Parts: sequence; structure tokens; C-alpha cells
Amino acid sequence: MKSDRYDVIVLGAGVSGLVSSFDLAQRGYGVCLLENYPDPGGNHISKSISGFTFDIGAIFFWDNNPLFEMFPKIRDVCVPVDYTIQRVNPDGIVTRYPYSIRDEFLTMSAMEMGRSIADLLYAKYKYRHHRSAEDYINYYLGSFLARKSGIDRYVERFYGIPSSRISHEFAHKRMNWIGSNAGLRERLKRAASPRSRQQGTPAASCIARPRSGFGDMYHLAVETLTDMGVASAFDAGIDRIRRCNGHYVVETRTGTLHCDRVLSTFPLQITGSLLGFETASAPVSTKMLTLFCSFDGNRKFDTTILYNFHAKGSWKRLTMHSDYYGRSEGREYFSVEITCIGPVPEEGAAFADFVESVRSVGLFSGTIHRLGSVVTDFAYPVYQIGSELGRDRYMSRIRSAGIDLVGRQGLFDYIPASDIAARNALAATGQTYEDKSPVLTEMSAAGGRLPQ
Repeated sequence: MKSDRYDVIVLGAGVSGLVSSFDLAQRGYGVCLLENYPDPGGNHISKSISGFTFDIGAIFFWDNNPLFEMFPKIRDVCVPVDYTIQRVNPDGIVTRYPYSIRDEFLTMSAMEMGRSIADLLYAKYKYRHHRSAEDYINYYLGSFLARKSGIDRYVERFYGIPSSRISHEFAHKRMNWIGSNAGLRERLKRAASPRSRQQGTPAASCIARPRSGFGDMYHLAVETLTDMGVASAFDAGIDRIRRCNGHYVVETRTGTLHCDRVLSTFPLQITGSLLGFETASAPVSTKMLTLFCSFDGNRKFDTTILYNFHAKGSWKRLTMHSDYYGRSEGREYFSVEITCIGPVPEEGAAFADFVESVRSVGLFSGTIHRLGSVVTDFAYPVYQIGSELGRDRYMSRIRSAGIDLVGRQGLFDYIPASDIAARNALAATGQTYEDKSPVLTEMSAAGGRLPQ
């Protein structure tokens, strides 16, 4: 880095950090981007093993993502994906996600149909005040259909705790697809009417990172930032943040940097520890073990993403990377996600559990090879009932120290997609930082037009 003095130091080079750095540089700020990981991308992590290339989960983009407007180079290296999703239901059938009228409602007896409809009508009254994720699910499905569809099992598998202990705040953020897709009324309405697409509104195309990995993709974004004057350091070993004479001092493995402001996209626990706060009171995130596997044989399903709504197996989702990158050495390959609160299961035991569960429902007829795994420490924020006050207090302490918080990790916010993360980051910097560049300031005064 050419200097040790900046207007803003941005912590974290995931989507939110990259977008924030871009916007701040455009606004005329001197920016330094610091990341403890060796490569940019945050939790967008890929791994290559013996010619196979894996992600830690189902990470895709749509080509209308604002990220591609800021960093057009990365769009050019992405590959197209036929984005399809299905699930294994409690009966072991691979079917529609998140619910199938044909496989799970129309196959009921007349008595079961009557029971499910009566249960749903009763649920509209009983669960009208959502206090938990369980209430939210039952309101739209009724408790009978929630159990029969396997959604209740999936939520617990996704989060590591029962839906009755998960706050309704998380349900509204993560499970809005239930209200818009899985409710019986919505499904019946959709089944009874012909499908139509709004004319003149073409659907965005799904794409994935290049086969070489996320590192190559996001380094192109860093190149753009470098051309804009943004300094950056990876594997930075950030050790401490402190206030000194009205500015901030950021201590790293290789030296000390000074700045007027700090914007953090790091997990709250890490940001707090850099400020010297105790971590015991920091909000909790789930961990995730991702297994990397290859396969010879007939997998018995043709979807790219497969969710586990069955009773067996601790895995929540698998992604068939070979569907869009092509086979390697004649084999298909995929990643399997397992989330947990507390100790992470041992790789071999988790793999054995996965193999047993998929074989029990007739999937993956052939040989599954275990190639490795990765543990993600901060996978998903835990919205446990009663934890909101502690979370808000911890965030307030960090903000009181003058740190600006942005992004999924920085705000302890469930943000389901990178396009939302990018738009939220732009909105946050726009609200918090005034334009510093004289030209930009004049443009703002002129309603966004270049001054004459």
C-alpha cells in the first residue's frame, strides 16, 4: 500500500465490502480495503480438488445484479446455469420445491384432505399473531401440511434449532416464499389458472462464477477498484482498532494504518473483538460444514439444487456443480451443506450420514467419493427468540465506537442474495457518506447532471 492514511478503511472484501469501496471511491474518498482472507469474495468461497471445482453452497447470480454494472469484467467470465430446484419430500419423492399439490395434496385420502383444509382454516385464527417461525409456517400451511410437507424438519435442519424457538423476524426474512408459494390457497389458485408471464418483462438469466473459482472472479473487481485509486490488502491479519486524537488506528500484521472512518462488513463478533469488546455477549451465528463429493452412476434426479425435507440426514441442500461446469474425469461432482449450532460434525461421520440418507430414498445409485470439506464459521445469523435485545445492544456498542456497519455479517442481517446485498450497501453508503468529490457535489446539486 502506498500510504498509511485514508479517509475510510473498509473491513471485508465480500460483495458488501467491494460495493461500498466502489461507491466511496466514486464519491471522492480515499479508501483502503482490508480482508483477513487470502482472496476477495467473503463467504463466496470455492475450492479446487484434483480437477473438481466446488463452492461452499448454492451461490448463483442473476445478470441484472448491480454488481455487474460496477464491475463489468466479472460478468464476462461467468458461466450460464440452468437454475432448477427440487426437494426430497418426507415420502422420499423428488418433487417440487417448496411444496407439490400433486404429490402431497392430491394423493391424500378424502379424510386427510378435509383434515388439512380444516386445520388450515383453524390455523388462520390460531397463528394470526406470528411469534415464531413455527407460527409463520403454520399460518400459511396449517400444522398438518407443515408436517406432511417436511418444511418443519427442513427449517430445524437449516437452523439447528426447532422453528418454535426461531423468531418471526427471521421467518419474514427467510421464509417469505412460504406465504407466496407454499400456502394451499396459493397453490390451488396457481393450479387452477394457466401460467402467464408478464409481457415485455424478460426474465433475468442465472449465471455462476467461472470454473477457475471465485478468487479469479473477484480479483477482477479488485482490479477495477485499484484503477479507481482504492488500496487493498488481503491476508491482512487485522489485530486491533482504536480511537486516537479524533481518528482511527487500525493495526495489522504488516503495519499500522490511520483513517477518519471505519466501515465494517465483518461479522459483529469479529468487529467487536477488534474493538476490545468481550465476545461472549456477541450474537450467535450458525456454522456450516460443506462436503465435497464426486459420483459415478445414476443419481436418479435431474435438478441442479436439491433440498432435504426428508426425516433422515442432517444435510439441508446439495448443489450439482458438474451440471454447469461439466464432468471431470467422467464423474459428476457436488457440494453438500450441513449447518449446526455448536460443535461441527466430523467429516467422515457427516459423509456417512449423507450417504445413508440418500440411499434410503433410492438416490445416487453408484459410488459416491468423499474428496474433502470446508467449515464456515459465520454461515447464518441466529434469530433465536429472546436474543434480539442482546444483538441490538451489541450493535449499538459498536456504532457508539463510531464504526459504520454494512452487509449481511456487519448488520447481522439475513440477506438471501448478492443483488440485495449490493443494493443495500449502496443505500447505506449513500445515506451515511456525503459526496466528497467537487464534481460529484456539483452533480448532486444539479440533480445528478454534470455541471455546465
